[in-house]
This record gives sequence, structure tokens and C-alpha cells, in this order.
Amino acid sequence: MGTVKTDELNTVYTEEIYPLGTEYVEPSDEVAANLTGVSTAVTAAKWLGKGPRTWVFVKAETVATKGQLQEWRFATLTDDGTGTDVTGKALAYHCGVNDTNTLAVHSLAGVADHTIAAGSYGWIIKKGICFVEASAGIVDGCSIDADGGTTAGHVEIAAASTNSIGYALEDLSKTVTHYATVYISLP
Repeated sequence: MGTVKTDELNTVYTEEIYPLGTEYVEPSDEVAANLTGVSTAVTAAKWLGKGPRTWVFVKAETVATKGQLQEWRFATLTDDGTGTDVTGKALAYHCGVNDTNTLAVHSLAGVADHTIAAGSYGWIIKKGICFVEASAGIVDGCSIDADGGTTAGHVEIAAASTNSIGYALEDLSKTVTHYATVYISLP
């Protein structure tokens, strides 16, 4: 039987409290009560609370700044503490700020709803409604993809449907300046 999650989703840890890759589905009533860590001024966002959000437990290889899209960083392990040679072995569920345009969907981890320090552990959103930093031009209903190569952690209007990670629910900066309210769905 696994560990039961009882603490807040915005808690940042210095050690792996939950197994990396653990997913937690936040019910819609909790989403409505918790709203977002991106802006404390958002008290009645009409979109939040409209369905559950799925979070994944990760280790941040770089600072995971709130509102920024994260990508998987397959860090390499050099010592697993057992004396076994594991040099160059890839580790899953390590992430960093997305810094590539139109990255393949399976390479994207999710959106940080709160800041997680580099080397620390925490929860990021992989499915559901959230706020994300966005490039100019985001409008209600447009399909979105990664724009990290232009501005790290941002999303943009999707260049192709194959790279789409979700869609905008309103125009850029409508609820929170420089952010888009979006629905994302990542594997």
C-alpha cells in the first residue's frame, strides 16, 4: 500500500516524500477552494473548479517557477548509494523549465502552480485548468503548444495539432496579467 497524501499540493520538499511519478487527482470542489498559487489576487476565477486537476510528483532539476511549463529532464544518476555502478543511467520524473519550441507532447511534464526550488520536490499540474505564462496572441479557444525556445516556460498558439497540449479558455491577461487560463492534458 502506498503513501497517503495529506498535505497541501503547494508544499515543497527537500526529499522524496512520495515516489517520483505519483499522481494525485484533485477533485473539482478542492480545485475551487484552492484556486491557484500563480496569483493570490484570483479569488473567483470562473474557470477554476470546473473539473478535477491531475498533479504529478516531480524533482525540479532547475527552478520550477509558478506558471511556467516544465519539460522532462532525464537526469543521469552516478551513484545510487548502494555501491552499484549506475553512471549515466537515466532517471524519470525529473523536470526543468521548458526551453524548446513545439516540443513533443510526451516530453512535457506539466505546469508549476507554485515555485519549486532547484533540487527540491513537489507537485505540478499535468491535466486540468491552470494558469500558464503565455506569448502574445493567445486568444479564447486557440490550441496551445510549448514556446520555450522563444521565452522559457511559455506557451503559444499551436503551430500544428500534433504538438497541442491543450487550449486557451480566454484571451491572454484576461484574469492574470501575462498569463493564459488554459486546459492542458499531458500524458
